[in-house]
Amino acid sequence: MSGKEKLRVIHVLNCLLPSGAEMMLYDSADLWKDYEKYVLATFQNRGEFADKLETVGYSAVHIYNRSKIKKFIKTFIYFNKMEFDVIHIHREGNSYLYALTAKLACPKAKIIRTVHNVFKYNRFERKKYIFTRWLERKLGVKYIAIGESVYKNELNLLKNPCKIINNWCDESRFNFIDPLRHAYAREKLKINNDIFCIVSVGNCSNIKNHKLIIEALGTLNKKRIHKFVYYHIGQGSITEDEVELSNEYGLNGQILFLGRVQPDLYLEACDLFVMPSLYEGVSIAALEALRSGIPALFTDVPGLRDFKDCVLEETEIHYSNIELNPFVKKLNELYIKFSQGDLINKKTQSRQISSKYNMKKSVREYLEVYK
Repeated sequence: MSGKEKLRVIHVLNCLLPSGAEMMLYDSADLWKDYEKYVLATFQNRGEFADKLETVGYSAVHIYNRSKIKKFIKTFIYFNKMEFDVIHIHREGNSYLYALTAKLACPKAKIIRTVHNVFKYNRFERKKYIFTRWLERKLGVKYIAIGESVYKNELNLLKNPCKIINNWCDESRFNFIDPLRHAYAREKLKINNDIFCIVSVGNCSNIKNHKLIIEALGTLNKKRIHKFVYYHIGQGSITEDEVELSNEYGLNGQILFLGRVQPDLYLEACDLFVMPSLYEGVSIAALEALRSGIPALFTDVPGLRDFKDCVLEETEIHYSNIELNPFVKKLNELYIKFSQGDLINKKTQSRQISSKYNMKKSVREYLEVYK
C-alpha cells in the first residue's frame, strides 16, 4: 500500500452492460470517495457500458483469453502489479478461480464475493458449488447476498452463509411520480386517458419470461374490451421470438419493442409495471418502478417475493402465479381497477421501498465489510 493515497478496489465482472451490478456501481460512484475504483471485464467483449463507468471515475480493464490458463496468468500478473486492497468478485462462473488468483496475487487484500441471483443447479452442479463456495470461504472470501431470497438459496441449497446487503437504484432519478408528471408523460407519448399503459424493463431471456405478458395480453385482446399499450424496454437473445409471438397474437401497434432505451419517460406514463420472471435476485428495474410508487404485477417467485416484506402500509404491489390463467385473471382485475380510476401511484409504497433499499445505507455496509 506504500505510495497509494487511497485504498484500491477492483470489481470483477463479466461483460460490462447497463444492468445489475454495473448500474449500482455507476449510480453510487460518488460514495466510494476513499477508494481508487477499477472494474475488470472478463468476457470476450469488454461491454458497451465500460465507457459510461469510466465517466464516473472507474478505470475499466479488460482481461480475456480463450485459454483459461493464460487468462488467469494475465489476471494474476495484473492483480499483483496493482496491489489491490479489495478484490470484489461479482461474476458466478469460475469465481473460485478468481478468488484463488486474488489470494495468491494480493495476500493481504480483502476478497469479497457478491451473489446477485437465486441460482438453480442440478444435483452434480450443486455438489460442485457447495465445494467451491467452501473453498472460497477457506481462502477468506466474505460472501454477500443482495436480498433475502438469495440469502436463503445460498444457505439452504449450497450451505453457504452470507451477509445481506440490499440492492439499490439511482435515488436521484427514481422517486415518487405525482399525477402532474404522470399526465405530462402521457401527453408527450400521446396516450389517451382510457388507454391502459403497461411497461416492462429487462433483457429478453427465458428467465425474464416476457412471453407470459404477451400471451396474457393476447388472451385479453380476443375479448375486445381492453384498450392497452405495452412498452417493452430491453433486448436480448430471444427478442425476435417475442416479436414473432406478438405478431401471432395480432398485437402490432399495441406492443412496442423499444430495445435498450432510458425507461424514465415510460415509467412516468405507465399505469402498471410488469415483471413475470421465473426468478430474480433483487431486480434493479423493479426497484426503480416501486421507488417511483408505480403499481406493479410480479410473479410470486424468489427475488420478486422479497418485496412482500414491504407491504406494511398501503401499496400497489400485486402477485400472480406463474401460469397463464391466474396471470390473465390478475391482469384483468388490475385493468378494471384502472378503468375505475383506482389504480394510482402510491407515496407509501415509494417511502417503504426507499427505506429498505437505500443506496447510502447499503454502501456504508459494504464499506464496513471492506475495512
